Amino acid sequence: MRTIPIQVLKKVVPTPSLAAYSITTATVVKAAWSTVLAKATGKTDVVFGHLISGRNARHVPGIETIVGPCLNVVPVRVPFQVSWTVLDLLRHIQHQQVDNMPYESLGFRDIIRNCTDWNDDGAMGFSTMVQHQSMAQTDSLSIGDNTYNVGVIASQEDTADFSVVTTPQDSNSTEVCFLYPAGGHVGMDFAEQLFDALCDTITDFSTNVNVPVPF
Repeated sequence: MRTIPIQVLKKVVPTPSLAAYSITTATVVKAAWSTVLAKATGKTDVVFGHLISGRNARHVPGIETIVGPCLNVVPVRVPFQVSWTVLDLLRHIQHQQVDNMPYESLGFRDIIRNCTDWNDDGAMGFSTMVQHQSMAQTDSLSIGDNTYNVGVIASQEDTADFSVVTTPQDSNSTEVCFLYPAGGHVGMDFAEQLFDALCDTITDFSTNVNVPVPF
């Protein structure tokens, strides 16, 4: 299998807890990316993909104990409002995720066919993706007497222009990885601008939620 080389930008950023507002770090990351995406595209209504565990689809019996991946990519839509504070944006995104839980197993093509008027079959997926991992990554895994190295092979059919993967380092910091295809139509300078803006926005949103959304 031939794979497309991927460029990875990586940085650990401060993410003070927003538990007092019942806001998760995953929500902060999605809010930050939606803001960066809106600024980059000049749009006030943006959609991107969110990679989820898929364990909340209660109509699938025993899904919480299934041995194997139940992953799915669901849309996150943010229609920015001029009156929003950062906290309003965070709450909109978090409430949307809770409301989406019963439908987490719905496929992207089904969503396009039944819930939109898009002239698109969904084969190309989302152009940008976000994944927040709730625990730190590990390089190896022991099962019985065997130790396995943990890795990934990505297919050339992965059509996302940008992927954001975040991993908590401790209670107040998060590693941000920004992935994009090397040698493609995305320039390094542009990717670095988006990455820097994303990292700054994540920290800003974690630090002060009572200011207007910087759009």
